[in-house]
Amino acid sequence: MTTNIVVAAIQMCSGPEVENNLSQAEVLMRKAAEAGADWVVLPENFAALDAPRDVLAQAAPGIVEWLSSQARRWGMGVVGGSVALPDRPDGAPVSHDRFRSACLVMDSQGALIARYDKVHLFDAQVADGRGGYRESALYEPGDGPVTVRHRGWRLQPIICYDLRFPEILRQDRTPPDWVAVPAAFTAVTGARHWSLLVRTRAVENQCYVVAANQGGRHPSGRETWGHSMIAGPDGEVLAEQVVASEEGAVVLSRLARAHLHAVREAMPVAVHRRYGMLAADQ
Repeated sequence: MTTNIVVAAIQMCSGPEVENNLSQAEVLMRKAAEAGADWVVLPENFAALDAPRDVLAQAAPGIVEWLSSQARRWGMGVVGGSVALPDRPDGAPVSHDRFRSACLVMDSQGALIARYDKVHLFDAQVADGRGGYRESALYEPGDGPVTVRHRGWRLQPIICYDLRFPEILRQDRTPPDWVAVPAAFTAVTGARHWSLLVRTRAVENQCYVVAANQGGRHPSGRETWGHSMIAGPDGEVLAEQVVASEEGAVVLSRLARAHLHAVREAMPVAVHRRYGMLAADQ
């Protein structure tokens, strides 16, 4: 069991060109490795943002292999943002020419240890230059939450819009020790809600939240909020990138098991919880 781990949230400003995005991600992952990171979390759509369907389909196998090779190269666990995959976890093809928005978790040896498919799809009107988003036209929703234990730490990945749905982190009586949130929050919604949501999920689950966001003006004209951040189990901001830059950034912090346990022992929220658990207790 590892007492402490160092985790990095990678902020990017991705576009539709896969090779360019992977090159930028590699530079940032190297910085994280040199700073002593045990884990890195990449943002949503890190390898291809606003790319055509055929590009997404053709690029998927290479992106998966790239994630594995980068984990091996740097000796770090990798929470692989999100990748548009044409099949479900059981290998069945996704229906209606859509994809699954999948977060692939690799251990430091490059082995796939978890896959989470985004459950909540962002179909919303936003007062920005784009006006609205309809992820369900491109993606099929996933089936449910996924958690993985690695060296004594319980990790749960979620993706972007999932952050607005607290129940996804409360399917088990035992909360995750840390939550990885690859995201691409818009500049408008991010300014209003990003920090509030990240810190709230941390407080109510008494866990660390490592939120890696897209940030800047993208080639398509989309604007994302950035402000990638790491929040502690008492809601404290441990690290934050306050500038949205096309060059990207690395946000780094140590996650301490002793602090996690101290917060939970002082106020054992998970033990006290009743609503939503009564049926399971009977």
